[in-house]
Amino acid sequence: MLHEFAAPDQLHFYIENPAEDEAIAAIGSVSSLKTSGKARFLQAQKFTRSCFSRLVLANSSTHFFPRCFCSFSFFDQESTSESAFSEATIFLPRWQIFSTADQSALFANLAVHADSNLELLIEQTCREFQNIRLAKYGIFNLSSNIRYKLNHWDVSDTNNFKVAVASALKSIQINRLNKLVLAHAVDVVSKLPFQWIDSLHR
Repeated sequence: MLHEFAAPDQLHFYIENPAEDEAIAAIGSVSSLKTSGKARFLQAQKFTRSCFSRLVLANSSTHFFPRCFCSFSFFDQESTSESAFSEATIFLPRWQIFSTADQSALFANLAVHADSNLELLIEQTCREFQNIRLAKYGIFNLSSNIRYKLNHWDVSDTNNFKVAVASALKSIQINRLNKLVLAHAVDVVSKLPFQWIDSLHR
């Protein structure tokens, strides 16, 4: 349902634990930090503590509470200008949904300043909440005709895997790395547009 607010390059987070029947989804950002360098984990910790020190909770739930979410790249400095990810990204989301087997919770995090228009902020939040509440979303089902097209996707390997392996071994040999996990990437080309929210069901 949070896909109602999805926008290009918008910070978001999703994780699920099927064994525990738990899931967390978050989108948007009230406050965020992008950083790099050897102190990035410490900076992330300070950012998180700063957010929580200024947080005023409107409920007293001990099970559900606002959280900051983060991502870190393998290296603390950008190794290439073409990198799609920053070395460290931490954010307190605008909307968070927690779901367990027997209960769910929705959090709206608001940034309130001395000059904030509270009436406008409340009105906007209520409008967004109604959009979430009224969102209709069903599991994506493929017709037999579309399934036939999917079976004929052109999957093209554009990565020279041997070169990547050699580069990884060299990095280990010169003690830049001790070990690593090497992923083999492929580009998937389709005549049908990808819908990331539907892909969660695949």
